[in-house]
Amino acid sequence: MTTVTSHTRKRTRAWLALGLLAASVLCVALLWARSVSPERAWAAVESSIAAQRWADAEARLALWLRRFPRDGQAWLKMGAVRAMQGKDDSALEAFLKVDEQEPAWPVAQVQAGEIWMKRRQPGPAERAFRNAAARDPRAVDPRRRLVFLLTLEERGPEARGFLWETYRLTRDLHMLVTLVGLSAATDPNGPDLDAELQAFLQASPDDPWLQRARGLRLLRVGRPAQAKPYLESAARVMEDDPAGTSALADCLFALGDLTASERVLASQTDASGLSRSWLLRGEIEEAKGHAEDALANWRKALEVDPQDREGHYRLGQALVRRQRIDEARPHLERAEAIRLREA
Repeated sequence: MTTVTSHTRKRTRAWLALGLLAASVLCVALLWARSVSPERAWAAVESSIAAQRWADAEARLALWLRRFPRDGQAWLKMGAVRAMQGKDDSALEAFLKVDEQEPAWPVAQVQAGEIWMKRRQPGPAERAFRNAAARDPRAVDPRRRLVFLLTLEERGPEARGFLWETYRLTRDLHMLVTLVGLSAATDPNGPDLDAELQAFLQASPDDPWLQRARGLRLLRVGRPAQAKPYLESAARVMEDDPAGTSALADCLFALGDLTASERVLASQTDASGLSRSWLLRGEIEEAKGHAEDALANWRKALEVDPQDREGHYRLGQALVRRQRIDEARPHLERAEAIRLREA
């Protein structure tokens, strides 16, 4: 018993000695750091980063931030150094410590957004990229990332806005090619967005924008039964989404449920500016045998978008079926002209 007690006391003394030694080393380091001029201390940080001595750079930055805890540039470098070591959690923490008033804040927001993208978390990533773009009207990187993210989520009009901004900043002709691709709801030069979307959905299955995007893609390739649960799930939480609501109504119509499709369209708070909504209302009225109501809805669709090829085609075909050839001809000719222009 005495022997056991003696060993325990020795171990305790050893641990106390190690603790005192560590505390002494830390105190010496802190005293040394405070004794070194800021210029020399920062030069040492820069030297470690230039030599890619990430652990050493992190330690030096930690000492620097003890002296200057509000230094936004230092927090930005701390985040970058941690990211280079694969420490995404602590890197994100560092990027988010950069104050909004600091010049480094927009870059820190972009870097935070990249980590959220890596985690397949589109909501906070989008907010970070928008913050950076709003703060710096000439920043290209956040706009590029927003184009990708918004395209992934089937938010074409928003993506096109940022794409135009990027083109004006870079004058990169590839941006114009991408704009054409976005207009056709595809990007021929982009990544495999379906695979990317699946990866994001696996990581964030409850994100309504991702669910909506998956539903829209499935509907577009003629798979309404598979699209329906995604679009319904998104519709339950997205209150002001005319395009998504019209897609759900379109999906229900394709599945033969006219009543449910009409009910969804009736729930829209403001679809007056959405040509697809009027086109679908026309299809429902025609399916119910209300020919004149169908024609009226298709005409409203063309009032909203005079370049809607489907609207011209449907209206022209409906007029032909009613032997109103003279009225039909200009719409069918316009539909063909738009098709050739888009080809």
